[in-house]
Amino acid sequence: MRTAKAQMRRALASFSRGDNGMAVLHAGIGDEHLLKAALVHRSPALIVEPRDLSGLLHAAGLGVSAPSPVTSAKTIGAAEAFKRARHVMELPVTEKEHDTLLRARNGMAHMGMHESEETIAAVATAVAVADAVLSDLGLKVSEFWGEYAWSRTDLVELRAGEVRRRQREEESAETDRIHEQMTDEWNVARGAVNAKIRYAARLFEARHGIAAMTEAMVVAAWGAEDGVSRALEQVRPWTDDAPPEIGVLPCLVCKHPHAILRGQVGTGGRRPSWPAPGATVQIPEMYDCPACSMELDGYMELLFIGLDGPFHQDEHPFPS
Repeated sequence: MRTAKAQMRRALASFSRGDNGMAVLHAGIGDEHLLKAALVHRSPALIVEPRDLSGLLHAAGLGVSAPSPVTSAKTIGAAEAFKRARHVMELPVTEKEHDTLLRARNGMAHMGMHESEETIAAVATAVAVADAVLSDLGLKVSEFWGEYAWSRTDLVELRAGEVRRRQREEESAETDRIHEQMTDEWNVARGAVNAKIRYAARLFEARHGIAAMTEAMVVAAWGAEDGVSRALEQVRPWTDDAPPEIGVLPCLVCKHPHAILRGQVGTGGRRPSWPAPGATVQIPEMYDCPACSMELDGYMELLFIGLDGPFHQDEHPFPS
């Protein structure tokens, strides 16, 4: 876990700088160490190559009889670690998605190159595996991710923040840089949102055994008197000092009727043209679903799925 933590933080730091090669390389190493940590938690023997007698002796607590030190133990690779881990814990990614991460990592490790368009999917997969292992082992997210605890799944803002820093340092060709930034953020948003949707869908199916809520489940959840308050207890806390305005809408992934939109009231926040008395205009900043744990943050992610505009607080306040 110590080396996994260091590698995953390096992966996100590299990604934020736009260094895609180092991002996938570190993410791939961190992913392998995380999976092996989950296996070792059950038994150290689970990561040893079956024919490595010395490694098996160390794993069995008989290292004094081993012909070579534990640092020479032959362990399984990342692909096999993923296959074994799936038997002892829930993982929110498929073997095909995991292969994308390994393909990118191996490309960088062996040839110094990888398919750049796979960077988002690769890093997002490593983050999803990391969160699953942390949950499985009961470890704190904040201690593992450090400064990336809140931005680890918000790859849009993670990359965009570094882009903005570079823009402040480079004063020439401002128009071209702004255009490049918007294009980059949009591409990152597309990959990040798609990765989050897949992650949420897999997580919901793992929890409930179905792809989305049935009509009967939706009706029951919608009719619950404390549905909204319960949903708010199950999603991420609001981090700003000022209390948010809260809106509710059906989840984009699992159809749960109490997905939560939160944000601040913008300038001129009331529109008399809306018929509902005291309707409030909310500028969305966070989207959370209590059922599938779908999380979106920031303008670009919400823009990508059409939830960037203000909406009024009502039974189901969709964007206007």
